[in-house]
Amino acid sequence: MEFLRVSVILIAFFVLSACAGTPKHLHMLEDGGTIKMETADDPTYDYKVYIKNTVDFGWDGDDRTDREKYIALLMKDKCKSYQVLGETPFRTGTYAISKPAITWVIKIKCEKLIEQIPTMQK
Repeated sequence: MEFLRVSVILIAFFVLSACAGTPKHLHMLEDGGTIKMETADDPTYDYKVYIKNTVDFGWDGDDRTDREKYIALLMKDKCKSYQVLGETPFRTGTYAISKPAITWVIKIKCEKLIEQIPTMQK
């Protein structure tokens, strides 16, 4: 019985962690409020991304490589290329496990994709 229980837990862990780093996982993080993107309110950059330092299967908001991976997913359909101009951590409180709650604010400059204008056919 114990073997079955451990097996189910391991299978669930691998299934959930396999989703990490994918567009589907990005949408889950956006829907849950962990990642939010908005257009910039300053002409020196194009987007502002907010990332909370939550921890999930295959995801750690405090890990710079995880943040960079998800920024690349966010920018994929918006920018030909992009540059992270800065990351600023803002402490927003403390989680129940005594870990500081931090929201990273990331400023991004984007070389926009050229939108194709539909042509009229005769």
